[in-house]
Amino acid sequence: SQGSAQQQHVLYLYRRHLTNPDSAHAIGMYKPNFNVATFGTDVRSIRNAIGGGTGGPVTRMLTAAIKYVNEELVSIEPVASSTIPDVFELSQNYPNPFNPITKINFAIPKQGMVTMKIFDITGREVASLVNDILTPGFYSVDFNASVLSSGVYFYRLQSADFVDVKRMVLIK
Repeated sequence: SQGSAQQQHVLYLYRRHLTNPDSAHAIGMYKPNFNVATFGTDVRSIRNAIGGGTGGPVTRMLTAAIKYVNEELVSIEPVASSTIPDVFELSQNYPNPFNPITKINFAIPKQGMVTMKIFDITGREVASLVNDILTPGFYSVDFNASVLSSGVYFYRLQSADFVDVKRMVLIK
């Protein structure tokens, strides 16, 4: 509506501090209308922390921030259809090459756990688009790669005994 404040989501880092045990520091914000995310933190507050099994504090913060933004930038929708697919199918994304939004369609013939992940050229996972139990049907995922660099990426759909991988190109 006119005159209303812009919506934004702020990410916070909570840390234990001797003088202020419930301190919270903003580490970034995401503005949906701009499709951008910015992140920053006070390095002094994290440099002495010891990393655990999930990596150091910077790795954990950035991983959480990326997951948060990805959840905001990915939408999965069942495609209206009166038929149930006979086989698993992963379609080529379109448009391809893309900048920065692309659509990926897939079909699931039986209910089960479905994952769709994006990998960079080195095989490192950069996004998780689907990680849920889906019912049989046709689905469409809109993926916004505005937080990624230009390059070749691979997307993999996995469910039950089915695995398929396709290539896509992001050009900014």
